[in-house]
Amino acid sequence: MSEPNNWLKARILAILRGPHVARIEFWLEGLHISGAGLRQVAAAIEQGRIGVAFTCPQQIRAEDAGAYDRRTDDLLIRDGPEMDYSIVHESVHAMVDLQSAKNTLELSDEAAAYIAEVVYRRYRDPQWRAPGGDDIFLAAAAIVNGFGRSVPRLTWSEYAPLREAIRRVYYPRTPRDQVWLRPSGADGVPARRLHGPIGCR
Repeated sequence: MSEPNNWLKARILAILRGPHVARIEFWLEGLHISGAGLRQVAAAIEQGRIGVAFTCPQQIRAEDAGAYDRRTDDLLIRDGPEMDYSIVHESVHAMVDLQSAKNTLELSDEAAAYIAEVVYRRYRDPQWRAPGGDDIFLAAAAIVNGFGRSVPRLTWSEYAPLREAIRRVYYPRTPRDQVWLRPSGADGVPARRLHGPIGCR
């Protein structure tokens, strides 16, 4: 692993084992999104089961700060000001994959990642507000605003507006019925990798 990727790995492990991530906890569509689950992702990275790398420009959309590739079990992160938040977001996708959550829907997987990211942003900066005009962050923030003292167990009706916002942004030209119930593709993470991380550096 290159020196930049070693630095990235250390950064990811520090964030996933940090105090802000430890406070993340909610249920969505049978998924228990939690600091404990994200620490399992950290352990899988440390064991070499999940790779980490700085992403190449062509690997992800220009507007994205990172991605989790289920085909290669790699966390791909773009260097920049959004990096820490992207680490949390993409690590939720890795957690879903690690748990082999085959019944999870793609839009729900994405919704869980956005909610966790908003929770993390709020813990890092209590003054953070969703940017106006960003329908996804506005919908995710509205959900987090409703969190109380007990561990939230979100109902379909509570997070369906977030799913719809994600669908409109990610798949604007795809018919709704082709996306709405599409599986996430989570298929587990092998106990041993057969290759290094697929990144640029």
